[in-house]
This record gives sequence, structure tokens and C-alpha cells, in this order.
Amino acid sequence: NFQIISEEDENGQLLVSVRRIQYREAWDTVIAKNAEDGVFEATVVGVNRGGAICLVDGLRAFLPGSHLTGQLPTEDLIGQTLPLKFLEVNQEANKLVVSNRRAVVEEQMSDLSRGDIITAICLVDG
Repeated sequence: NFQIISEEDENGQLLVSVRRIQYREAWDTVIAKNAEDGVFEATVVGVNRGGAICLVDGLRAFLPGSHLTGQLPTEDLIGQTLPLKFLEVNQEANKLVVSNRRAVVEEQMSDLSRGDIITAICLVDG
């Protein structure tokens, strides 16, 4: 499949794009995942001062450092696959923001139910 992206020129040729279809399909998949509000996995492909960049169905998503669980956004993170949840999905602004912390907490909480007794250590500063 391909999308026609221009009118015929004087030689009768059309400009077509496969990437635009793949891009639209990727957004459709991401929007459906966001509606399900489930945990998904994605690979870290880069890091910057504020966090990390993950590849979600071929689209780049920003993972803020504050939403990274148990580690800092360093070069060691590149290539790792992380559990994530969406924080923001905005196709018009081409903006995807994800959270590792939200996914990890949700997975931990899914193991708990009302009446469970847990053992924990509370640390008080002061």
C-alpha cells in the first residue's frame, strides 16, 4: 500500500508515500493502546538531560527522568526494554509521553487485594 501525496505532474507522474501510511497506522495503534490503558513494553533508543527516548510502535516517545523507576537516564539505559504506560498521547502535536514508574507501580499493585497483609519498613526523616 502507498498514499498518493501529489497531483500528476507534467509527465503524468504521481508522488507516493509508504511512510505516511506506516506513520498513520502507528498512531492508530498507539491511540488504541492508550484507550486500553494497559502496560506495554518499549525499547530505549536514546537519552538526554531530561530523560529517555523510547520507540513505541515506530514512534518516538519521551520518558521523563522523574518517571523512570530505580535508575537514572544514562547511556546504560539504551537498548533496554522497559514496561511503560502512557502519560500523554497527542497526535496533533506529535507528542507521546510515557511513564515507567506508573507501569511498575500498577504491576506491583495488581498483586494486592483488599485484606492482604504486607510487611514493610517505614523510614521517617526527622
